[in-house]
Amino acid sequence: LVYITRYSNQLTRRQYRQLSVRMAPSYILSIDQGTTSSRALLFDKDGQPVAKDQVELEQHYPQPGWAEHDPKRILEDCVKCCQSVMAQAKATAADIAGIGIT
Repeated sequence: LVYITRYSNQLTRRQYRQLSVRMAPSYILSIDQGTTSSRALLFDKDGQPVAKDQVELEQHYPQPGWAEHDPKRILEDCVKCCQSVMAQAKATAADIAGIGIT
């Protein structure tokens, strides 16, 4: 996009639009961190799911009524899920228009 902006005076309007559309991010990455799993979903421009991945989260119960999770494991699993859905869709970071986290 920097190239397009910098050299836009050398492009026709049609060429500029074609390049802009081609380079526009195509996906929304959704991360759902739940109590029992980490999940990532990739949606296209029309809001349709393109790829999904989920990793079960190991539960620790130190005493009755308590549940604990390893924060490093949560991060590792979250990254793994995101990488997986991007690989499934053959997407790069430049293809991601936004990220939603729940």
